[in-house]
Amino acid sequence: MSDKALLEKWFEILDTIGKNEDGSVSRLGYTDAEDKMIEAVVQIGNEYGLKHYSDEVGNTFIHNGSGEGDYTLIGSHLDSVVQGGK
Repeated sequence: MSDKALLEKWFEILDTIGKNEDGSVSRLGYTDAEDKMIEAVVQIGNEYGLKHYSDEVGNTFIHNGSGEGDYTLIGSHLDSVVQGGK
């Protein structure tokens, strides 16, 4: 599967969480919608054998567990504003 196809697959899953009838999303922080989004991202990581942990304020970190070698660091909010875009 190409990188583009893989990303499209992930977004198909993630875009449904908190989706409103008008196509926008509402995933306010500390709500069930944000929790579902975190669970989905963690599940994607699990499919690739990655580990995860969350800190005391809910930041979730997904990693390979080794702490060695090359790495890629990506950060993003998994919550959204009311009726935010994808």
